[in-house]
Amino acid sequence: LKGTEKEIYDEYLFNQTEFRRVPEPVQKVMRATKQYVASFTFSNFGGLQTVGEEPLSEENLDILGRFGKVFEQTYTRFNDLQKAEAQAREAKIEAALERIRSSGMAMHSSEGILEVTHVLREQIALLGEKELESILVHIYHEDTDQFEAWYSYRHPEYSDGQIVKGKQTLNWSKTARARKDKEKYYEKETDYTIVADHKMLKEWYEYLFKLVPEVVELNDKGEILVPGVLYYNYSKISGGALLLITNNEASDHSKHLLMRAARVFNLAYSRFLDLQKAEAQAREARIEAALERVRSKAMAMQKSEDLANAVAIVFEELDKLNLGMLRCGIGIINKGNQSVNVWASAKSDKNMP
Repeated sequence: LKGTEKEIYDEYLFNQTEFRRVPEPVQKVMRATKQYVASFTFSNFGGLQTVGEEPLSEENLDILGRFGKVFEQTYTRFNDLQKAEAQAREAKIEAALERIRSSGMAMHSSEGILEVTHVLREQIALLGEKELESILVHIYHEDTDQFEAWYSYRHPEYSDGQIVKGKQTLNWSKTARARKDKEKYYEKETDYTIVADHKMLKEWYEYLFKLVPEVVELNDKGEILVPGVLYYNYSKISGGALLLITNNEASDHSKHLLMRAARVFNLAYSRFLDLQKAEAQAREARIEAALERVRSKAMAMQKSEDLANAVAIVFEELDKLNLGMLRCGIGIINKGNQSVNVWASAKSDKNMP
């Protein structure tokens, strides 16, 4: 290569390839060279190449060929190691996903879903995927303007490595970032990314700080630290999405792992919905049984004074349903003399009805 052809090649080399990282002095020397003479020896994988200002002699080409054959063996070894590492890596990923799956299947109540979220974050972290450590679960309620965020992450202010986990109900309409979230969720894509700039993030972080201040980092002056840009990467599940937040554009590998984690977490979420439904049915059955006991007590009254005992039964049954009561009463209003007759039942100091 020489003349205009070399100049075009130099522009491509130092602007559009990894050679742009070559130190400026070295680039300057290479650009000043009158011509490039490339010599190759080819193998099954590619080739070994040298570049100089003059062609190699036949003897030196022969030497290059001999080195190429040795390097072919090296590259074969490299491929074997790479394949073995990929297999080991895949085994670790499958083991992590299986722990997430098992955690979901082991849930005995719907409240266990937060622990599954924690296991999800923990297993991803154990894979060494630092990029994936800020994982959240979003659950969307289509009939309302609200969605839930389930989170589990290591707070930067806690030196003991404490994990913050919990859930928060948020509104789609309150911030531009959340509105964008809703817009993307109802599109056809199952995996997508939202790029939030500083302005969008400032509004979002101020909104979060009012609701869940523990998830927002502050500087020494107590001011909210707002990044210049964040990447919100989503992979849909039934009724929501798994969310990965990164400072830079997530790698294809991380996005693929997020997608696989979402598919596994989806099983846990399905079990969560089943448990929630079963718990609602069980609670309804308890309510009906309690109402029947109150109804039976009322029908068994023989005289008006028995109303006090009926009120006590109402209190006992409501207390069993964990309504958080201190006392319960029935008031009979007498409009004529502006008075109320009250029959009441309350807990004693010993917390006994």
